[in-house]
Amino acid sequence: MKMIDKNKIFYLIIVISIYLFNSIFAEIKEVSVKYKGSVNDITPLRVSQIGDVCFVSAKELAKKLQCNIVINKPLRKAVLYPEGIQVKISGENPFMMIGENVYQLPVEVKYNVDELFIPLNYFIENLNDALSGRYVFNKNERVLEIDLGGYNLRGIFIDEKKNGTLIRIGASEKFKKFSSLSLPSGELGFQIIGGKIDTLDKANYPSIEKNGNIRKIIIDQMEDLIQISVNLQEDVEGHVITQDEESKEIQISLTGKMPEGSKPTVNIAEILKEQKKNWEINTIVLDAGHGGKDPGTRGINGTKEKDITLDITKRLGSLLKKNLKLDVKYTRLADKFVPLWERTRYANSVKGKLFISIHANSTGRRITNVRGMEIYLLSSSKDKSSIEVAKRENKVIEEYENVERYNQILKGDNMLFSMMQSGFVKESEELASLLLDDVIKKTKVVKRGVKQGGFVVLVGASMPSVLVEVGFLNNRIDETNLRRREYRQKVAEGLFEGIREFIRSSRREIARVN
Repeated sequence: MKMIDKNKIFYLIIVISIYLFNSIFAEIKEVSVKYKGSVNDITPLRVSQIGDVCFVSAKELAKKLQCNIVINKPLRKAVLYPEGIQVKISGENPFMMIGENVYQLPVEVKYNVDELFIPLNYFIENLNDALSGRYVFNKNERVLEIDLGGYNLRGIFIDEKKNGTLIRIGASEKFKKFSSLSLPSGELGFQIIGGKIDTLDKANYPSIEKNGNIRKIIIDQMEDLIQISVNLQEDVEGHVITQDEESKEIQISLTGKMPEGSKPTVNIAEILKEQKKNWEINTIVLDAGHGGKDPGTRGINGTKEKDITLDITKRLGSLLKKNLKLDVKYTRLADKFVPLWERTRYANSVKGKLFISIHANSTGRRITNVRGMEIYLLSSSKDKSSIEVAKRENKVIEEYENVERYNQILKGDNMLFSMMQSGFVKESEELASLLLDDVIKKTKVVKRGVKQGGFVVLVGASMPSVLVEVGFLNNRIDETNLRRREYRQKVAEGLFEGIREFIRSSRREIARVN
């Protein structure tokens, strides 16, 4: 009997698998879109269905939601503005940002031929949780109901700046006319002609009181306009109302007043230059996981995690110094033990702008078929595998440190996790995505995604921070790769490229804001 070529069988299985996947993905169907209160009955929305999940083009969905969308093809990202609120998605990423908050999708956003495809079921569910509950998707009947309510303004936010106050109002359309006036009550009044807002939506339209220089903000809905009355603690030098071209956000700028008799000691250009310095990423803190008496996980052939992480950390630091001229700080540069709490304390003390903790993974078994790279953000995750990874990385506390110091964190205090990182979730998620994508380009390592976990080493970092798991030491392929200097150099180069892209993106954002 002739022996069957195993390679041929393997390739045949691969071809069949790809064919079946594409056949499923190519199952094009239509979702009926209904607008509550509209004279139009139903409009169709084309979707691609995989199992129970309907994937829809981000551009097409934005049209149906009647909102603006901005797409960054090189980074495979998009920003939608439903109801004037910023919603960010990334290709091959299971997270979405709504405003300043992160929401997890059970499946990743798909990316194919310069298009982003959103899992409609879960996207709408998260949108309802975060916003107004005006969207209903019935996956059995494939009907999407949208209640726009006739409102074109939503949400009000206050940002205190060094030179004044910025009031931001979410908008879903471009307005042609604004006006400002001094009210008899002494308040400043701003009118948005044609503006409509749901004054009963208390979650996103509060009467804001005592925020910096602002005593109170009241919004009055009139027949054909919105009037915003601003009661201030102190007078302002000037004020202006504008609308952002990209996001359609309405911005009211209140410029701080100089003390009587005083003169500016620097010009505006110098002030802007100084403000930019505060945001500029000029110091990066690299954290080589474990060290000294704490070896971390061990590989099949005895490879120690602490040695792998230190080598990659040094290589990455050299690339950052040489090519970007950055100030690179290390939590350790030798085989020494550093407590977890000391690592982020040090990062804060040197005024780091990014904190990157490098580790190697393990499943807890001696040998595993699981392999690949994953990157974690700080969160009190309920995902079983993420919890297990965090437990292994936090195990150093029980073995080598004083547990009492960490009791509150180890109990999984969700509020504590939220407070520690809420200000940097958006940046951390973007950084993690870039790092992961660029390392994969360099090494072709298996992509396991961006995830969330309760890693104590990230708690307390006053900056964007991520924990990188470069591979599984109890997987023969990953361990063999990580033992090679050439491979570790490629990992470092991938991380470097991700950081460089993040810095470029950050600089563009600074330029836009200022």
